[in-house]
Amino acid sequence: MMGEIFPGRIRGSAAATATAFNWTCTFIVTKTFPEFVAAFGGHVAFFSFATVCVVGIFFIIFCVPETQGKSLEDIEKNLTRPFRRISSTANLKPLPMSM
Repeated sequence: MMGEIFPGRIRGSAAATATAFNWTCTFIVTKTFPEFVAAFGGHVAFFSFATVCVVGIFFIIFCVPETQGKSLEDIEKNLTRPFRRISSTANLKPLPMSM
């Protein structure tokens, strides 16, 4: 999915950043899980991680766009919607009102 979502010009560095974040989260979970189970019990740990998984499923369903059958150019065009910057509107002068 990373190869489709990230634009070509930043794909390498973005994939490296996403992979580093993934491994960092994996490390944190691996190191804190035994203490979490000891402090709260196995059932609380299970339901806590299950809740995170359910939130992730809803994020995927509602926020991640479908890319099946689309070219990389179409995907990039859909993900880079035009937006207005606040700084570009700060220098606008009001139009005179006509009556």
